[in-house]
Amino acid sequence: MKRFTFIWLFWIFILFTSIVPVKNLYATAFMVRPSRLVLVGTPGELISTTVGISNNDSQAARAKIQIAVLDQSTDGKSRVVPSEELDELAGKLRSCAEFITLENESIVIPGLQTFNLSLEIQLPNNARGTYYCAMIVASDPDRDQPGLAVVVNFLVPITVEVEGVAQRKDISISNIEMFHRNEFTDNRSGKLIPASDWISLSLENAGIISAEVKGDVTIMRQSGKRWKRVTEVSSETVNMLPKTSWPFLIKIPKALPSGNYQVRGTLHVDGRRMRPLEKIIDYRGDPNITELVEDVVLMIQPAVLEVEGVQGAKRNVRLNIQNPSDQNISFVIDKKIPTVLQSVAIGDLLGKSFASTQWLEIKPDKFHLRGGAERSLLIHCVFPEDSLEHPFYYSTIGIHGYSQNGDVLTNEEVVLIAKNISTEGSPKLQANGMTISIVENDIYSITARFGNVGNTHLLPELSAFLGDVGDTKMLQRINMTEAKNMIIPMEIPTYSGEVDLSRIDDGYYRIHINAKYSGGVAKNELTISVVNSEAGKSVKVMDN
Repeated sequence: MKRFTFIWLFWIFILFTSIVPVKNLYATAFMVRPSRLVLVGTPGELISTTVGISNNDSQAARAKIQIAVLDQSTDGKSRVVPSEELDELAGKLRSCAEFITLENESIVIPGLQTFNLSLEIQLPNNARGTYYCAMIVASDPDRDQPGLAVVVNFLVPITVEVEGVAQRKDISISNIEMFHRNEFTDNRSGKLIPASDWISLSLENAGIISAEVKGDVTIMRQSGKRWKRVTEVSSETVNMLPKTSWPFLIKIPKALPSGNYQVRGTLHVDGRRMRPLEKIIDYRGDPNITELVEDVVLMIQPAVLEVEGVQGAKRNVRLNIQNPSDQNISFVIDKKIPTVLQSVAIGDLLGKSFASTQWLEIKPDKFHLRGGAERSLLIHCVFPEDSLEHPFYYSTIGIHGYSQNGDVLTNEEVVLIAKNISTEGSPKLQANGMTISIVENDIYSITARFGNVGNTHLLPELSAFLGDVGDTKMLQRINMTEAKNMIIPMEIPTYSGEVDLSRIDDGYYRIHINAKYSGGVAKNELTISVVNSEAGKSVKVMDN
């Protein structure tokens, strides 16, 4: 049976641009959907799917299609492997490029129409784990047409997850380093990057399956006989490909003087917290920095801002900030679209359509607070005059505090929810798949995803258990990590838990993970086969 699963992420990565020197500038207006393709199959299966390439210009346009080998850079972003590196990396990367057959390598798309490009992926009979590659869609302008032809390349990462015998997620931090980097010019943006301090987490995925990873780092400095917290930093969540290793670079938001620091790095793999790695580092920082500035934890009320209105309404809401420290702090307040809405789409619906950032005005957006002082901010919200598409809209208010020397003292965020009272919300949570992997011996990790495909925020309650395949008996409860914050529309959080199969007999079983919310219950289910052997339990994912 042919099966496929799409994750619709609205980000288009411009791989490179070439310019043909003619008289005027013109470029093809392409849109590629989905912009990331995640497929699920079984060993030996032929997977068929399509990618839509839309021409948003009124004139016909040509495009060239190719499949490329993919790798990861030090920030976790996708990187196309240049041809001169292919021989060196042969056998090291788990590429699915050779599995793919393209229906067309060159296409012509009529004006304002969409071409559905067919792909076939033939998985080998011995396929296991995760494979990855990329499809590049390149505009192919007519060189005889007058003008400067901008050739734009769209990168569509392709991931193939092969279901079968459960594999081990073998991702770890092997080392932690701190380093100071002097002022430099970024090669991509051309911007001047000021001198800064960095943490490097040496990550390695020795397994054959991918996973979402996030790094948390706590930096401490010795005070007397105790280690005192200086600051904490976190990385973004990225998908780490199998058989890759790279230094995960995290910028420290403040300048640190030279000295001994205790650094604790904690890795979260698919939501599961791994054992931290600690290291004492004799750090050599900027010699001009002599004073250690510790973080300040603010007292902010309320934790979530809420405002109600209809189209054209003008509303005010207040945010109170208290400085509990004895330091004077200079504040800069900003607003932005929540991260989970910035790069996502479901069909033609963009995540940014749920943003209220452009409606807001913050007064004041810069101010000073003495130690122990507090003040109230006014946030003026003007609902747009035209019709409102959704019942709820979201923004993130950033609160950034600095010392007199410009050192970062605090970075906090508050969510603002703008409610359109002229319509009701329709909560809807959707199961987005579940996986099982080996932790150790007979302990297995369960990972489940639930996507908010409704038009309102929610906070689900999770329950999970292992039962017989006939769903007549519950054999074991599974404790799952809970969401700490509400899930806003289009967000797809990951939950994890562990199941002990040491006392489970051979046979077929079903794992249930239910997410209860105000609109009902979303159910994730996974059928597995358990077989005992001298090496321990062997678990195979069955076709649900």
